[in-house]
Amino acid sequence: MDSKALEQLVLKYLTAPFLKSVTEAVYLARRDGWEESRQAFEETEAENIRGFYTRAKLEGLLRDVADRYGLQSEVKKAPKQPWNHTEITSGPVTLTAATVSAPCAMVDACDYRRGLARTAQGQLFNPDPPYVIPSEDDPDRCYVILTHSRYRGLRDDYRENGHLPGSIYLVWPAADFDCYVHDINLMEAYPDIARRYVPKHWDEEAILEYLRKSKKGIV
Repeated sequence: MDSKALEQLVLKYLTAPFLKSVTEAVYLARRDGWEESRQAFEETEAENIRGFYTRAKLEGLLRDVADRYGLQSEVKKAPKQPWNHTEITSGPVTLTAATVSAPCAMVDACDYRRGLARTAQGQLFNPDPPYVIPSEDDPDRCYVILTHSRYRGLRDDYRENGHLPGSIYLVWPAADFDCYVHDINLMEAYPDIARRYVPKHWDEEAILEYLRKSKKGIV
């Protein structure tokens, strides 16, 4: 299945309004994780727990968004693993969320993600035609991951605006989890969300630079 067909599949079952809402959920989770950890702890300790706090906030917000759009959400825990994670399912599409080190960087290949990629992708990424979009009754499924990374500002700027995401991507991992076969920059797709949450004093040049740095491969 080519990249156009992959996007058609996801937009059919997750829908653009849903993806726009989960993009906003990343902004809210990172903002709340930043502010509430700072209120509860000294900065030295807040820095240590902020990532865990943000993760918990986002997992809950994703379930809220799924409920709003009538999608199925389920909290799961992989065998012998300490972490719960949320899986959102719509038709043949399953979505989870993860933090990455840079825009569109590879997600840690934990067991449950490898399992979802291996069992969900089926023959979707077979380069040989015909390309068939699966239905709810089709055994072939599709697994996508909502990834986000930290703000890419300089040190002084980070102290003030570190609550902002540096990137938000939807990615399709290959069945063997060694690369992404496709990705969408959600901040670029929905720039009105970014404009809603960036500092009010930023001018147009600052906003455009922020969006530019959300792209993969930009230093």
